[in-house]
Amino acid sequence: MLPTSAAPTSAAPTSAPPSPTGSPGPSAPDAPTGVTAIAGVSSALVEWTASPGSITKYVVTAAPGPATCTTDGTACVIGGAAGTEYTYTVVAYAGNVASAPSAPSNPVTLEAPVVSPTPPATDATMTSDLSSGQTVGVGMKITVGGEGYAAYSTVDITLYSEPTLLATVVTDAQGSFRQEITIPAGATVGEHTIIASGVDAAGNPYYMKLPVTVAPQLAQTGSRATGILVAAIALLSVGAVLVVLGWRRRPAVRLGR
Repeated sequence: MLPTSAAPTSAAPTSAPPSPTGSPGPSAPDAPTGVTAIAGVSSALVEWTASPGSITKYVVTAAPGPATCTTDGTACVIGGAAGTEYTYTVVAYAGNVASAPSAPSNPVTLEAPVVSPTPPATDATMTSDLSSGQTVGVGMKITVGGEGYAAYSTVDITLYSEPTLLATVVTDAQGSFRQEITIPAGATVGEHTIIASGVDAAGNPYYMKLPVTVAPQLAQTGSRATGILVAAIALLSVGAVLVVLGWRRRPAVRLGR
């Protein structure tokens, strides 16, 4: 009798190695606490209590927006429009991981820039669309520009010697502005200075200037001056015609024999 062969046995299955698991990511930091705001001229000082842990930066956001500021400390100056009420929230960052926003600060209303009775001293000069040495006249429109102010802050543009407010403008995200102004009817002939009053990114008073000269010959501008010129030419033309007609109608003078 032939020996029977044993049935083949299969090897016990081996279990798959456990899949590697990634190390847990950094957890979100705690939100800052104790956020307070102090109103200033076209800006506010926002302060808060630091979040625990390795915080790399804080971002402050104004409401209404869109102004923000970023710092690695626990205080920040942020620009805004004068006369507007704001609250502020703060977010802490640990690397790229953000906390939840803080509770809003107390509401504050920002103050308007102070208009000095005399032109403030400054070396910063505004840009304009005037050519070098060009004079201006009453009613003339010019465009001026400035930079170096707090972002989204209010700037007052005033004509001196007698302070006359020409325009109020809010700067852009870079703290710059461009604004059309009109030389007012009360501007006297002579030297004047246009001052743009506001605050810089740190909330300090900041001024820019543009010297201008109001000339008497430019007191009449635009269509009014054109109308006067046309009327003068017309009167001269009429006068010339009358002279010619008068000459032709003069009686002939007979000479004696």
